[in-house]
Amino acid sequence: MGGQEKRLPASVFHLAEVTMYVVLVHVTILPGRHDEAMATLRDHIVPMTKGAPGFVRGTWFGDEQSGNGLVVFDSEDSARAMSAQVTSGPDDPVRVEDVQVYEVHAEA
Repeated sequence: MGGQEKRLPASVFHLAEVTMYVVLVHVTILPGRHDEAMATLRDHIVPMTKGAPGFVRGTWFGDEQSGNGLVVFDSEDSARAMSAQVTSGPDDPVRVEDVQVYEVHAEA
């Protein structure tokens, strides 16, 4: 032992390279509708997104006036399919401001 680290060969850690994509959504939460927006997120948006083809993980964050979603998918096709479904209607508690698809370059 004597302070020497045992290291595994680099080949043990080599994994197949997979390019992932994210969908980044920005919404405005309409005045007085924050609680409704959070309920819609929890009860509808998150479960629907988790069931989408290629879903890897998602994070939703924001404040009283705005929200953001960052959802990772295992392919560009899956990310673009989800981004095409992101809309808001006149009765919704939020207004979708922007939806973008990006390639993931690195994670930590």
